[in-house]
Amino acid sequence: MARLNAMEILIVEDSPTQAEDLKYMLERRSYAVSVAKNGKEAFESMRGHKPDLVISDIMMPEMDGFTLCKRIKAEDDLRDIPVILLTALSDTEDILKGLECGADNFITKPYNEKYLLDRIHRVPSAAGTGKEEQTKTGVEILFREQRYFINSRREHILDLLLSTYETAVMKNRQLRIAQQELKVLNEQLEYKVRERTAELAESEERYRKVLETAQEGIWFLDAEARITFVNRSLAAILGYKEEELLGCSVYEFMDEPSISEFRPRLERRTGTAEQFDLRLRTKDGSTVFAIISINSRLDRDGQFIGSVSMLLDITERKRLESIAQAASLMDNIGYIFSGVRHEMGNPINTLKTILTVLRKNFNNFSAVEAMNYLDHAIAEIGKMEFLLKSLKNFNMYENLEPEKIEMNAFLRRFLTLVEDDFRAKGIKLEASLTDESITALADPRALQQVLLNLMINAADAFEERQEPAIKLFLYRIKDTILIKVEDNGRGIPEENRKNLFKPFYTTKAKGTGLGLVMVKKMMAKMNGDVEIFSQAGQGTAVNLFFPGCRE
Repeated sequence: MARLNAMEILIVEDSPTQAEDLKYMLERRSYAVSVAKNGKEAFESMRGHKPDLVISDIMMPEMDGFTLCKRIKAEDDLRDIPVILLTALSDTEDILKGLECGADNFITKPYNEKYLLDRIHRVPSAAGTGKEEQTKTGVEILFREQRYFINSRREHILDLLLSTYETAVMKNRQLRIAQQELKVLNEQLEYKVRERTAELAESEERYRKVLETAQEGIWFLDAEARITFVNRSLAAILGYKEEELLGCSVYEFMDEPSISEFRPRLERRTGTAEQFDLRLRTKDGSTVFAIISINSRLDRDGQFIGSVSMLLDITERKRLESIAQAASLMDNIGYIFSGVRHEMGNPINTLKTILTVLRKNFNNFSAVEAMNYLDHAIAEIGKMEFLLKSLKNFNMYENLEPEKIEMNAFLRRFLTLVEDDFRAKGIKLEASLTDESITALADPRALQQVLLNLMINAADAFEERQEPAIKLFLYRIKDTILIKVEDNGRGIPEENRKNLFKPFYTTKAKGTGLGLVMVKKMMAKMNGDVEIFSQAGQGTAVNLFFPGCRE
């Protein structure tokens, strides 16, 4: 709505936000302001009501500012309306187009409020003077292969050029101020960078010292599992100098079972930590047991770039635990007697019931019926006999006498002793041995019993299996000897694996649950260890570790 005696200004702007800002600024100065969103709408509105001044943006849809200005100056009843174009004045062509269309002045965007108001005050008076001096012939200018026809008053052209110069001076002043401010900011930034660099260097040094002095072993691996950093503790655990380990594949320090444990966890690349037990090989060939924690390293895009691991040496603890576990399992007399009572009690109670029934009905049973009861009784006596024999065997290996055994020759003799029995059951025996002399410290009787127990367990796991096979492998890992017994049987479910070394625990219809307990005890007494890896439906692998010895 126009205000009484106020200059009426038409704003032509396609941006609602910029149009509203300019309108608010002018209305605060008591101007009457109306808005059109493009040149076409503005030109049509002026036919019904002439404003005192038009302020128009240049870049607009429908009709741009140059075209609108040219249309206004071409109309006899509109040409006296001053037109101010909003432009960045970034190119000479903008000035020439402004002169060609008859614009009365320019205002740069973004505009300064004081500068804008000064232009508004000056333009109407300039536009109203000297109309009769309008150039009739005009001047044609060729610029950048483009022709422009200028048909403006000399005062108008001079005013526009002065306006352009004034704008350039103002921008130059702003640029100098900006350059000075930028210089100050650069100096401040440079100081901050130096200060932050010093802080980072100090922080990095503290971090490096923490890694270097940590009691736990630490290594960094790249995406190919090569060592890029190792601290002193881990180098000492492995028996190397730090520089000797850099660039090496981590798998060089692991045996086959440990690689099978480590590689899948490393390749998951989840970014979350995983912790598990691991066996490492040192420079002198000895074995180190460690608890290792793997944490993947991801970049900002979530891409895997490597891993960091922390290792805790538990070799001594592992040895003591193995001995303690065997002692705890076997020396707990109460637990053993409880198992014996259970294993003996069931057949005794059954035998008592059979004999009681037989005695009461002795004169009533036929010879066939009496014989069936006697057969049942004999079977129960056989169960007790089997248990007592197992306990006797267990006690036989209480005092072991480890000696040097050439493992290749020993395993060949052992396979010769058992192959006929297993072949009769349709089970294929295979062995991966070498011509190299591999000598370990072990008790020959105990070792033979360990292998026999493991192979009997494997044979019992071949129900309905096609082409059942048991394979023996022999490895030398520096000063450690590994015998692996592997089968392609039904495997062991996860819920049963935690009970493998419990006395009297068995899932077999005929069994005492002492076989693996004996294996564990005998391996501990030979300063060795046993590990079992199994998955339901995928077979079982048992690793036997013995201390090696030099020839």
